[in-house]
Amino acid sequence: YETELWAARLNVLLRLAEGRIPSVLTLALEGLTRKVLPREVIRRSALFLTVGQEMEREAMVQGLVHAGYSRAPLVEDFGDFSVRGFIVDMYAPQYRLPLRIEQVGDRIESIRFFDPSTQRSGAHISEAIIGPVHSVILEDGERQEGIKRLIALCEEKGVERKLRQRLVDEFEHGIKFPGADNFISLFYPRLESILDYLPPSAVIILPDAATLEKAFEELGEDVFRGRQSAAESGYPVPPPEDLYVNASAFKQSLKSFRTVVAGELEVIEPSRTSVRLSCVSNTDVRRDIEQATSHDAGMKNLVHKLRRWRDDGLEALIVSNTQGQANRLLHLLQPYKLRMDFVGEGFDSRLLDWDFVPGIRLLVGGLSSGFRLEDIGLVILTEEEIFGKRVRAPKTKRSSGAFLSSFTELSEGDAVVHEDYGIGIFRGLAQKEFEGQVGEVMVIEYAGGDLLYQPLHRLHVIQKYVAASEGPPMIDKLGGKGWEKTKARIKTSIKEMAAELLDIFAKRQIAHRKPYSPCFDDYAAFEASFEFEETPDQAKAIQDVMESMDSDVPMDRLVCGDVGYGKTEVALRAAFRAIMDGMQVAVLVPTTVLAQQHYETFKRRFSNYPVHVEMLSRFRAPKDQKIVLEGLKSGKVDLVVATHKLLQEHVTFKNLGLLVIDEEHRFGVAHKEKIKKYKSQIDVLTLTATPIPRTLNLSLSGIRDLSVIETPPADRKSIRTYVVRQSDEVIKEAIERELQRGGQVFFLHNRVQSIYRRASAIKAIVPHAAVVVAHGQMPNKELERVMVDFVKGKYNVLVCTSIIESGLDIPKANTIIIERADTFGLADLYQIRGRVGRSNARAYAYLLTPPESAMTADAIKRLAVIQDHSSLGQGFRIAMRDMEIRGAGNILGTSQSGHVSQVGYEMYLELLEEAVHELKGEPVAPRIDAEIHLRVTAQIPASYIPDPRQRMNFYRRLSKARGIQEIDEIEEEMVDLYGKEPPEVVQFIKIMHIRTLMCELRISRVDYNGRDLVLSFGEGTPIDPLRLVQWVQRDRNVRLLNEDKLAYRIGAAPDDARIEKCWDLLQLIRSTLLTPCSEGAEAGARKAAGGKN
Repeated sequence: YETELWAARLNVLLRLAEGRIPSVLTLALEGLTRKVLPREVIRRSALFLTVGQEMEREAMVQGLVHAGYSRAPLVEDFGDFSVRGFIVDMYAPQYRLPLRIEQVGDRIESIRFFDPSTQRSGAHISEAIIGPVHSVILEDGERQEGIKRLIALCEEKGVERKLRQRLVDEFEHGIKFPGADNFISLFYPRLESILDYLPPSAVIILPDAATLEKAFEELGEDVFRGRQSAAESGYPVPPPEDLYVNASAFKQSLKSFRTVVAGELEVIEPSRTSVRLSCVSNTDVRRDIEQATSHDAGMKNLVHKLRRWRDDGLEALIVSNTQGQANRLLHLLQPYKLRMDFVGEGFDSRLLDWDFVPGIRLLVGGLSSGFRLEDIGLVILTEEEIFGKRVRAPKTKRSSGAFLSSFTELSEGDAVVHEDYGIGIFRGLAQKEFEGQVGEVMVIEYAGGDLLYQPLHRLHVIQKYVAASEGPPMIDKLGGKGWEKTKARIKTSIKEMAAELLDIFAKRQIAHRKPYSPCFDDYAAFEASFEFEETPDQAKAIQDVMESMDSDVPMDRLVCGDVGYGKTEVALRAAFRAIMDGMQVAVLVPTTVLAQQHYETFKRRFSNYPVHVEMLSRFRAPKDQKIVLEGLKSGKVDLVVATHKLLQEHVTFKNLGLLVIDEEHRFGVAHKEKIKKYKSQIDVLTLTATPIPRTLNLSLSGIRDLSVIETPPADRKSIRTYVVRQSDEVIKEAIERELQRGGQVFFLHNRVQSIYRRASAIKAIVPHAAVVVAHGQMPNKELERVMVDFVKGKYNVLVCTSIIESGLDIPKANTIIIERADTFGLADLYQIRGRVGRSNARAYAYLLTPPESAMTADAIKRLAVIQDHSSLGQGFRIAMRDMEIRGAGNILGTSQSGHVSQVGYEMYLELLEEAVHELKGEPVAPRIDAEIHLRVTAQIPASYIPDPRQRMNFYRRLSKARGIQEIDEIEEEMVDLYGKEPPEVVQFIKIMHIRTLMCELRISRVDYNGRDLVLSFGEGTPIDPLRLVQWVQRDRNVRLLNEDKLAYRIGAAPDDARIEKCWDLLQLIRSTLLTPCSEGAEAGARKAAGGKN
């Protein structure tokens, strides 16, 4: 169901219905003639919200449901809404960001935007209009009348009873489904067109009569095909005139408006005024720059044109997207002594006066393409027409990770890891009494049925068990010795692995080579010709590589990022710099298909420079390979893209300086040994598409140079995912839709025995499709040939098994159909689905399933997860974690992947971090697990955060927080999401502040016995014994119970006073009793934490 499309369309209709007319409205004929809901219905379905307004929350919720919004735990997409206490979140099509409405009672207290990736609030507004997102909005009366007409239509068309009942149920319960808008005329017999929405003053610009007539014919054919397809599927469809305004009625409606006909021919008509407007595009400018023999020649062409226009009395305006790009352009044109004025941001109002001054001017603004109106003295040239099309990155905040915690997916029956007791099974939450206080606990079952009740305020010692292995983990015995032995054994293995990495890193630091020359003008021009604006991660990776090349230590850097996230551009920048410094570059890839793809990319990007790019692979004839090898030896070849053939003994280079390796883990052991030899002599840049966990990146800092690209490209869209019952009609429609927009389709059939029969059946369903088969049992050469032909566009439907490599970047492949999707694991579905959606086109994934009765409960759950979450949203946390573990295995070795399955992902990373600190000689203090027993009511109740997973998530984040500032930030987020805290939550936050201070002072426990606060000191406390004794002698309220226990008299005190007195006591200890050497360290740590004082 295309929520986004309808949301955008309904947004326009609401604006028009409210009289907020856009200056320009661009429509296809289908949009102009398609019948839509009456204006009154659109107006009635909108919610108008104002700060200070009284509105019952239930009325707001009912209004959202009526307008087509769907309830969700978190709001991430158009049409979502969620309710949490006094907070209602919603994503309306009228706004770029979703809205958060906070109420006190029934009064709207605030309306604010929030970021769906972080769920944090932003700017406040005083009022909001919430428009509908469903194409069919029904009142009860209209619903019942429409259903009667629907039943009559079904009977007339002979629709089978089961389908008829399903359609009736869907309209009865307001369920969204694809094609629901085709039945709109049954519920609203008097529909309107968009022309009815327009004011009488509107001017309508149309193509000439012949073009308009042809457009009506094509629309008629599309409608006919759609009706025919629906009829073949047994669906009833109302007649076309119920859904579209026909050509004669459309022409009649136009008489109410002023019209302009735009055409190439000047046709003289008595009733019309004819105006000739000579507007020339700038395609010749871009063509001349592209066809120039060098960058310098291209820039000279541009300068010549600009001077000629100026001398002919024209004003030439160059429009740059950003200030940075404008500065770069000024820098590039500086050597050509071209006089150019910078006029700042925005288009000058003089443009509207048609009074232009000869000259060349540069301004910052947004324009899709330039043009020349030489009759009136104006030339406008865009940055894209000089450097090529550039996609700008949106300004996005990095996700806070608040909702990426594995605890948000924890379900009963899942395995969890307790730091002290090992792996057990989560059996849900329960209420338990401790020291007279009832609190919430997590119930964990261990081997033999033993149960552990873990208080939720101490969830920092619990992790969700996640590992790459499919099978269930071994459950530990509660109180047994096995868990500690397992941790010790794995930590020893980790230290050996990390020591080896550290040794390699240290040896590399000793080796030296001459640094590369500084970046120069050619590099700036090459940088400017990149057709995308770098994402922040990509820019940082490029900067990391450039800094490594500036150094005199040979580079060995790993760049991690998903396919299409821009790793190749990082390699291109490094290769360009190396080649311009007289070095040769080799790009090593695991397969011939990837070699072909990289070869074409490098050749295209270097086309304007004197760089000789070649390829070594099985696709090259022996005589051509011989010429390439001679070119490498003589130095004529600057860059070679090659498979493992590059690693053969007879391959020699004249001056190899940089080796780029794509997906090193996919090479065999023998090849990896040869790669190691290269690594000891030259700069090496390794690329991998397997995501690497950020925590692993931090753990390995100082022993492995890593750059991680996590941000998707600027124009990347999430993949629309449908779970549908398998049928030829669905397959036919999905393939035809993709082929109509010039795209390609993956059809995944995971049985080699029947794959050719399936391909024949698809060819029969869609005769005009060019179908080809690929599977893992084909001879390598044949498989590679098929894949190269598919990448080149020779075929448009690839029927394949799941082994087809995921590293390929096929931007035109934007539909994937997965047969028997219920048989795949979640991580596999995520990876398979990720083969599409690698361009700016919307991608579609169709998960074909048998009837529900033929699927397992787990399979249904997996499909629900993959359908509900897009790959760019907050979904797939488990799948991403699974892929990250595989990525960790690729970097650390497969033996380490086995260790992950024994202790779980998070525990493994903790052990790794400890091992690296120890190897570097950095002190690792024993863990302090501060226990607080003040007998106060301090908790996060279910009445405040009803969702148990989110409640556990906040408990765990607060208990794991490393400083008071972090606790305060989490508290702010909680208030933002759930509203004002009740008193017991305020008390709990204060307890967490106390816990942080106790860990800092290494105080393991605090108790309240009705009269005294009793503190127990842990190992390594920074408290000075001499100062402590002096304090005891000085203050009658203090007593030493033994060498590590202290009692402080506070008397009987209510809950809040007890907490404050405990905080004051800890502050007093921190400010007066620390050893002199720890005071300085403690002050620095406190300043870094930015916490309370």
